[in-house]
Amino acid sequence: MDMNGWRMGFLLALVLGLGFFGAACGGEEVDDGLPPELADVDILLAGAPDKADLADEKTDVVPPRQFDLINFQSPVRNQRSRGVCSIFATVALMEHLYVKEGTYKTPDFSEQYLQWSVKNEVGDFTNTEGSSASSNLEAISRFGIVEEKDWPYEPFRWTTANDPACTGGENLPIKCYTNGDPPADARQAKKWKLPASRWVSSRVNSIKAFMLNKNQAVIAGGTFYYQAWNHGASTLPVRSDYSRKGYVLYPNAKDKEESLKKRAGHAFLLVGWDDDLEVQSVDENGNLMVDAQGNPVKQKGFFLFKNSWGTGRFGVENPKGDGYGWIQYQYVEELSAVASDVPKVDQPINPENCVNAIDDDRDGKTDCQDSDCVSHDACKSDRLEYENASATPIPDNNSSGASSTINVTLDATIGALDLTVDINHTYRGDLEIRLIHPDGATATILSPDSNSGDDIKQTFPVADFNGKTTQGTWTLKVIDHAAQDTGTLNRWSLRFAVQSPSTTVTIGSCRLLPASANVQPGGSFGVQGRVFVAGLTDKTSGTDAHASLVAQVGRGAAGSTPGSSWTWAVASATPSWNDASDPGRDEYRATLTAPASAGTYAYAARFSGDGGKTWTLCDLDGSQNGYQPAQAGVLTVSAPQAGGLVISEYVEGTSYNKAVEIANRGSGTASLAGCKLRVYLNGSATPSREVDLSGSLAPNATLVVCHPSSAQGILSRCQMQNGSVTGFNGDDALDLVCNGTVQDTFGRIGEDPGTAWGSGSSSTLDNTLRRKCSVTAGDTNGADAFDPAAQWDGAGKDAFDGLGSTGC
Repeated sequence: MDMNGWRMGFLLALVLGLGFFGAACGGEEVDDGLPPELADVDILLAGAPDKADLADEKTDVVPPRQFDLINFQSPVRNQRSRGVCSIFATVALMEHLYVKEGTYKTPDFSEQYLQWSVKNEVGDFTNTEGSSASSNLEAISRFGIVEEKDWPYEPFRWTTANDPACTGGENLPIKCYTNGDPPADARQAKKWKLPASRWVSSRVNSIKAFMLNKNQAVIAGGTFYYQAWNHGASTLPVRSDYSRKGYVLYPNAKDKEESLKKRAGHAFLLVGWDDDLEVQSVDENGNLMVDAQGNPVKQKGFFLFKNSWGTGRFGVENPKGDGYGWIQYQYVEELSAVASDVPKVDQPINPENCVNAIDDDRDGKTDCQDSDCVSHDACKSDRLEYENASATPIPDNNSSGASSTINVTLDATIGALDLTVDINHTYRGDLEIRLIHPDGATATILSPDSNSGDDIKQTFPVADFNGKTTQGTWTLKVIDHAAQDTGTLNRWSLRFAVQSPSTTVTIGSCRLLPASANVQPGGSFGVQGRVFVAGLTDKTSGTDAHASLVAQVGRGAAGSTPGSSWTWAVASATPSWNDASDPGRDEYRATLTAPASAGTYAYAARFSGDGGKTWTLCDLDGSQNGYQPAQAGVLTVSAPQAGGLVISEYVEGTSYNKAVEIANRGSGTASLAGCKLRVYLNGSATPSREVDLSGSLAPNATLVVCHPSSAQGILSRCQMQNGSVTGFNGDDALDLVCNGTVQDTFGRIGEDPGTAWGSGSSSTLDNTLRRKCSVTAGDTNGADAFDPAAQWDGAGKDAFDGLGSTGC
């Protein structure tokens, strides 16, 4: 059977892991004495949803006490000293699926090619060695990978001996992380693909149900605890006998404390379990633990996993197979499924959430019944609840959706808000949920995704409206974005915690961002301020609002001190804010309108802890040293683009021969400040990827954006290399937008024509198209019908000689 381009009919799964930890892969120490590669990049499970958002998998049969998929695995591989564990885990899953299907008995796919594809074709994690499981599977789904024989894995990352630019560390050229580019034969080789993945809740019974129902392994990953893994880089004593057996225990407190200082992670493939396996625990000194009576303290219940540390060392004495390991249930369930913050080692790994209807800390008490939640807003007596229990049908594939309202009579200021929904639906991944405040402000609660579950019976904390009034008519919209699935909004409720405006807070410090903005006269630009208030903004990782905490952003004359002469706008809490990047601070943002005249201006932020009576000014280096005009944000207002910026040439050729030429067909110089080139993949109605442009174009000048792996005939004419936005095919649309205004489009946005628009010499597939010289202004309506023959001339496949010259 010809497997080229064939997509297997499987639903891939990834166990939800600790999203904070990165592509830091616990690479086993190799026999040549090189240290293991343990980076601290926070990307290993980027994009992982919260466990509370995932329904547990169910099964109609009682799972056996022992289960494994050993007979459906390819040989154990060895990542050696490169930090690419998620790449190996992903390829292991792919090989497992082909073996299980029976269509390819001995698959061996190229890990090196997959890593290269993630960075060059998907365009993710281009400045580091690691990658995420999500990006790996996107690369396999969209582009496919070759077999190992086409590009064999190199166990050591390039150094200056391979290329002078490869000095070690981060932010190096991509080739230093991928060990160059694929050989020419590998680029032309047959590509093997899989469909898109989905996430699976990491609760033990959920994983078992999925593996049993699908007879399929799952990728798992999360925090790497050095002593628990008996790793050579552990600061605590390790047990070589446990390493040989492949035992990975639930870590002791000291191991957690020491390991979290290094911020590492590891990914692997779960392939079975044993409920009856018991292993004696290990203390921080590496000794086997006993209780007060001298009885062994044991851990019971382990998942079987396939590792990527080769054979002959880790797991060499595992009866299931050399290179396989056993990881304790609690390790997978708790440490790979907490929220995205690093857990404090002196607190429970899973503290009670208080609003998710789950007994997180396993003390037998849930949410407000738990004493840990006494001070939580959701459990205070002054919280008020309103409900609409009238069932509303959700129309199938209808952009208007189902609308339901609640009239809130309470006149107060929102301190916290929970939205609870009860929805029956046959495919929850089709649904979008929006909550609309009485003043018209909208918060997107849930967006369509690949979740194939059904009903949504869940409480969502909503911080978008903190500080606003409770009073008025609230609207909930539930929109079904795909056909052939039905459902009903059964009921929904709002639960408020209100704040008294009589109290005040003290602004500890604040700062401004970004450092600069470039817009046209009258254009809009976003400004953010981040604030620290002791005992308030550091309570949770989200936004901790207060009725007396007010934020504003404003603009004024360059060099001036912000005051009454400035133009100010009220700032609101940044939606879905998480302070992982700036611990203890909350972010507020607003959009400002630029002056009508070109020139240079200043902008800043300010916060008040007493409802606006007094203000603390915020500049770029923070308020701790006072406000300094030289540290204000710089707003550059440039004259509008003179003439017409258009997409003037389109190259969709062999392999990675992809390029887009932008030309200025106007009479004056056109600024590219604030301009973006965007691509819409596979009929998407929203941009899939984009790249920022800069500089300016004189009349009849051009800018060529190309794929970095294009032929030399393109690269020699290219001014900007970007493998993300140029990863298009003949059925993908493009547009050019400047400061939010569309300048030109190519293709019809929101439409997938199959393989191409047009036919013959004007086809958008395997062709070079050049804009007719009579076209001096772009097509600003991306939704209208697209016939390339009307404005474009075909030059044939792999015709590059016109790039960089308008020919007009």
